[in-house]
Parts: sequence; C-alpha cells; structure tokens
Amino acid sequence: MLVLVILGFGLLIGGMGFYQDDWYLVWMGQHYGPQVYITFFEGSRPLLAGIYMLTTQLIGTSMLAWQIFALLTRWLAVVAAWWALRLLWPKHTREVTWIAVLLAIYPAFKQHFVSVVYSNAYIAMMATFFSFGAMLMAIRQPQRKWAWSIAAILTGIFSMVTTE
Repeated sequence: MLVLVILGFGLLIGGMGFYQDDWYLVWMGQHYGPQVYITFFEGSRPLLAGIYMLTTQLIGTSMLAWQIFALLTRWLAVVAAWWALRLLWPKHTREVTWIAVLLAIYPAFKQHFVSVVYSNAYIAMMATFFSFGAMLMAIRQPQRKWAWSIAAILTGIFSMVTTE
C-alpha cells in the first residue's frame, strides 16, 4: 500500500509546496507559537488544535517534510482501514484489499497536495479505522475485551472531536 500511495501521490513531491490553508496554518504556528491553534480552532474544532500543535512543532516549515508526512499519514490510514475491514470480513481478502487500494489512490480526491491540512485529517481518519478495528478485536478476543474496548472508545472519541 505504501508503494501505491507513493506512486499515486509521491512522485512529484520534491517540487511541491504549501497550498491553500497550509500557508497561514504553518505561518501562524511559526509566528505566534503552537498555542495559537487553541484560539484559532476554539469555535469549530477545539481539540483539532492539539494535532496542529504537535505536528507543526515536529515538522516545522519544511514543505518537503510536510509532503512526506502527508504520504505517511495517508498510508497509515489505509493500513488501519485494511486491518479493520480484514477483521470484519476475514474471508474476503481480495475485496478488502481492493477497498484499501481504492482508498490509497482514489483519483477523485484532488486535495492530497494540501499537505498540512490533510495529513492532520488522515490522522483522524486513521483513528476512526483503528477504533473500528479495536471494536472488532474486543469481540474476537474476549480475554482482552476491556483493553480493546478502551482503545476503541478513546480513538473513536479522538477522531470525532478533532473533525468537523
């Protein structure tokens, strides 16, 4: 799946930069510090600020690093989806794999290049799929149901409170 994501979106990242909302989001963090995201997102998605505070501090202002980070977070979201769907339909490996392939390279989604915004969205997507998979693991592993249930609830809440 990583190869598909790289082939679909990574071949030209060396010449890519910041686009649309990426510019002011990175600039705000560098100019005012990471705490600015708390105020910026407080009216619509207050807990999304935490993701931006972490990612902008880790990645900084490197356009290439953000493009690579977007590839990695997209790939991780695809892996989480594949894992959850494999748990849901264990006898349908081929179909599940094709769903993951479609998620990895879906051609109608034309915003992947907006790396700062969508890498953070992919983190929330990854949490959603992990939550689904953890719920299924709680059913499959009754001896560890509480651990998997807590993981499912926490990642589900994280996903819901960081998105619109």
